[in-house]
Amino acid sequence: MAHGARQQARQQHRPPSRLTPLLIALLLLALPAGSLHAADEQTVYKHFQAFAKGWMNDLGKISRQNSSKAEQKPLKPGGEDGRYACYGPECEIWIKKTDSPQTPYIGFIRYPEKHFQKKTPRSAQDSPTEDILLATFPVTEIFRFTNNRWIF
Repeated sequence: MAHGARQQARQQHRPPSRLTPLLIALLLLALPAGSLHAADEQTVYKHFQAFAKGWMNDLGKISRQNSSKAEQKPLKPGGEDGRYACYGPECEIWIKKTDSPQTPYIGFIRYPEKHFQKKTPRSAQDSPTEDILLATFPVTEIFRFTNNRWIF
């Protein structure tokens, strides 16, 4: 290999100069904050749909526990009642874009909180009765989308 060819080969495989990392850092600082991980709204919404489904599943478990552990209080001789709250399962979700680079979106889940009075049969021969809906309250939970994940 000729001297000129060796020198050309060395120049092609030369390690980057000390200025290269500095230039990269300066370029990254010049970019708007959050642009490296910016996700489009449709992708964020799909991610929020999955998050909301998991959230409502967890609330469904809590609802079943509340119903099964409803405090029993004497109502009338031979009958008892207890009160408990259930959440959902129906819900409405939406997201909103923000001006914050750290939290480019916020998400909302709205669902009903239902208060029931538990009814138990007065005797072993009685068939189970349906619990009585006492009240329904709208609940809106707000979540933030930070570092590409939803946070309560």
